[in-house]
Amino acid sequence: MKKVRYFISDKVIEIISTDTGRKNADIPIRKDGEKFNVRGSIKMIHIPVSENSRREFERAIKTVTKLSCVSVALSVPDCKTGKISVQNSFRTMMEEIISAVGRGERFRKISVILPENCFNICEKIATELLESITKKTFRNPYPAADVIIKKSRGVVLIYRRNFPQGWAIPGGFINYGESAENAAMREAKEETGLKIKNLKLFGVFSKPGRDPRFHTISIVFTADGEGEICPGDDASKAKIFHRNALPENIAFDHREILERFFDRNLIRSNKL
Repeated sequence: MKKVRYFISDKVIEIISTDTGRKNADIPIRKDGEKFNVRGSIKMIHIPVSENSRREFERAIKTVTKLSCVSVALSVPDCKTGKISVQNSFRTMMEEIISAVGRGERFRKISVILPENCFNICEKIATELLESITKKTFRNPYPAADVIIKKSRGVVLIYRRNFPQGWAIPGGFINYGESAENAAMREAKEETGLKIKNLKLFGVFSKPGRDPRFHTISIVFTADGEGEICPGDDASKAKIFHRNALPENIAFDHREILERFFDRNLIRSNKL
């Protein structure tokens, strides 16, 4: 089996080769909270790729991305009918996937499964398509929104499921058409389960090396958290920490941000 991964913002496009005997094209969908494995609760949408038109591809992928799924696997069979080649099927899929990424769809990862004998040519097609987009796109930092959630005289941190792993301030990337404030509240709710109140701007952090993946600009807010902590989405754990007992493994530049937050609040309390 061969595999290659491409990263577009926080999305992952993965191309995998498999045996050449598959005839059908099924789309396994993993919704939030479901385990992504063959024996788990995977919902399937069957698509006869060998007879597909561009319109059918577009409709199928839009259907998948609107189901609030986080992981999708598209299977391209070894078409022998002569109606559409594997390469043309794959190119159409990639174009629609890239279009879905541009629309800011919710999914985080799409895997395209190919016949083993088509991997090299399809990898070349994917690379050319993505390089073409890169050349036409300005190379700007990625905007993110994070929230220092105050609760029980401490702050709520989440432990990241994905690279870079470690404890972090809840937050994530701002979607196209979404304000920083709405992104902050959405990410906080998804990752901690808490209701957010009194959202206020804390600061902007933009050092080029603050994120080991790429250059990000984080708009950081403070807020009060209400309710029971329930980690979700990219968070495997969520917990309240106090100034003198912060965890050792803190991701990004979040230790610096937290220290600045605690210092600012200490100065304010001393003035009262």
